[in-house]
Amino acid sequence: MEENDEQIKEEPAQTVEGEPKEKEKQSVGRVELPDETVEILLEGKSPLEQAEYYIAWKRLDEAQDLLYKVRNKSGRKYYLQSLIYKERKWYNEQRKYLKKAIKEEPDNEDYKKELAELEEFAKTKEYKSAVRKHQMGETGNVCAEACCEGCCYGICTLICEGIGNGC
Repeated sequence: MEENDEQIKEEPAQTVEGEPKEKEKQSVGRVELPDETVEILLEGKSPLEQAEYYIAWKRLDEAQDLLYKVRNKSGRKYYLQSLIYKERKWYNEQRKYLKKAIKEEPDNEDYKKELAELEEFAKTKEYKSAVRKHQMGETGNVCAEACCEGCCYGICTLICEGIGNGC
């Protein structure tokens, strides 16, 4: 990011329309900015630059919409897509897009560093848990419980009806 981009990027941490900073700290997730403020901050920026701001503000859906509209392949586009996946804790997809970014821009040290950090993070329990949850989806836990219940019921039935004298 350019120097003036970083200044703008830091603004969401400040108070917005007279709200106290403490209230803003309590909100989890995306940074809420009035539409007029967003328009002013993003005026004259390219779609990729705008997407980068939206990612910084945790407004991932808006960033994703912008990336869908960018038709050309570029390392930066793939890198920004990887950041969206990182925020969503979709680490396998993040790795895939970081590799695409590096393929497009093999000399970009930022992309390589991000991939190295992901590879290091992949050794942790948090990573494995997030990947498992994403692969199984929200219903994964329900399936696991139902499967366990079914197994237990089957074992109990065998014990009660087949092996023992009945329950």
